[in-house]
Amino acid sequence: MKIFDCHNDFLTELKTPLAQKAYIKHLKKYFSGKILSIVWTTKLKEPIEQIKKFCNEIKNNKKLILSIEDLHFLTPKNYIKNIKTLKKLGTFSCGIVWNNKNRLGSGAFSRGGLTPFGIEVVKSLEKKGILIDTAHMNRQTFWDFAKITTLPLFCSHTNLAELHEHKRNLNETQIQKIILSKGLFCLSFVGDFISNKKTSIEDVARQIAYFLKKYGVKNLAIGSDFFGSTNLPEGLASYADFAMLKLKLKKLGIKNRTINKIFYKNMDHFYHKIKKITKKTPKQCF
Repeated sequence: MKIFDCHNDFLTELKTPLAQKAYIKHLKKYFSGKILSIVWTTKLKEPIEQIKKFCNEIKNNKKLILSIEDLHFLTPKNYIKNIKTLKKLGTFSCGIVWNNKNRLGSGAFSRGGLTPFGIEVVKSLEKKGILIDTAHMNRQTFWDFAKITTLPLFCSHTNLAELHEHKRNLNETQIQKIILSKGLFCLSFVGDFISNKKTSIEDVARQIAYFLKKYGVKNLAIGSDFFGSTNLPEGLASYADFAMLKLKLKKLGIKNRTINKIFYKNMDHFYHKIKKITKKTPKQCF
């Protein structure tokens, strides 16, 4: 089965090129689909140089698409040069904040909204055709951003505040705004976002079923957060487990064509739509 995963942190979490290459080799052999491959910069020294290094590991691999999490390293002096570099490296999307506050805006565990400099960075990124990921924004930053963006809203890995209140989850009004913008809500497998108790693959299936019943299928995809969390649901730790997740969804009455849209087609359509809107096809790393 094909999968388009909107958030996988293997580039950052697998510390050595050898480990990264082994995982990429595994994906090449056993994985069908595409992955937004995340470089989480919050704790990296010299982030741009590290991004270039990670990008080199996935060059010429059409399954792996570069995405950046946390643009804290941008400053008024370097942001134009660094955004040009990100574009040149083939970056599809960027999260401007992580959970904390930076000079662009405020993350899920901090107060405040999008800053004047953050507004300038948003405009510069979108002019370069780089999509902004709203995951990790707090609600004020989300709404500040929603007022100025020229592109459909995208949240690469989150869950439903209606089912479990968590600062990283989106509420009904935010989800409706994403749908109105013809954007995409990508459900994560992070246990903390699903329940205070131990979670299972059935919990994820029920979250998907809930979203479908209330919001429909057009705006739903998967952002696993593999390698970004150690608290994953029982029975859902790798792409091999998607086959079982599919079975669980079918038991809930969800049809194959709907599952295929959630697992792959919705994000694939969205990915190509964004490239068309920006009129520039992001190049793979080189």
